[in-house]
Amino acid sequence: MRFEDGIFIPAALADRSLHYEFVCGWWTRDPLFLFSRSLVAPGDTIFDIGSNIGQWVIGISRRAGPSAVIHAFEPVPTTCERLVHNLALNRVDWVHCHRQALSDENGRATFHVPTNDSATASFAALPSSTRVEVATIRLDRFCEGRGIDRIDLMKVDVEGAELMVFRGAGALLETDSAPVILFEAEEAHCRRLGYSVKAVKRLLADKGYECYLHNGSALVRVSIDDLDHRDLLALKPCHVDRLAEVRRLIRPS
Repeated sequence: MRFEDGIFIPAALADRSLHYEFVCGWWTRDPLFLFSRSLVAPGDTIFDIGSNIGQWVIGISRRAGPSAVIHAFEPVPTTCERLVHNLALNRVDWVHCHRQALSDENGRATFHVPTNDSATASFAALPSSTRVEVATIRLDRFCEGRGIDRIDLMKVDVEGAELMVFRGAGALLETDSAPVILFEAEEAHCRRLGYSVKAVKRLLADKGYECYLHNGSALVRVSIDDLDHRDLLALKPCHVDRLAEVRRLIRPS
């Protein structure tokens, strides 16, 4: 199936999320998905946490080009194999793929993988799923081990484990080298892991971030108490100063 211009992936329509994309084309109509492409430049360092089969990282990699440093994390073995295959199919050979889950602890954990929906695998128990043991690592530890002291853009889509990812990145997120963050904020997913979207936003606010919703034409600031947003952009003042596209679209809340 043609995912977007020049990008093709196998139409594995038994995969519920991919079938939905095939029928509805949601990803390529989502304004924040599209806007994220304008936030990268050649040579940037980009992290895709919860890469699934590459829906976001293939396009962002092409935009940033082979001089970019790009790391994609997908802990489920079969899904990671599909990710690697899709990158090769689209001739994107400069992405480093890691079969690991970023979390707030280094070690091992149980992942629950639905039999017919690769995009909804989670640390939380799910009906009609199989258990897979996966490696976990803190983002601070990962970056320290590879000498990475800056990330320009980070996408986090981890089915409710966003707070765990950000807790494991505490040192990085405190600095002006912290990334622009595109992340999913789904209350039901967070609740399965025992917290709320508010806790995610509060942690980011403590690190100097503000969260924005893309309404199709502008970036509108959202408060910590808002719960009705699935995909948000987290920015620090240094990001607003640096990125003309962001300054152009920001509107008062």
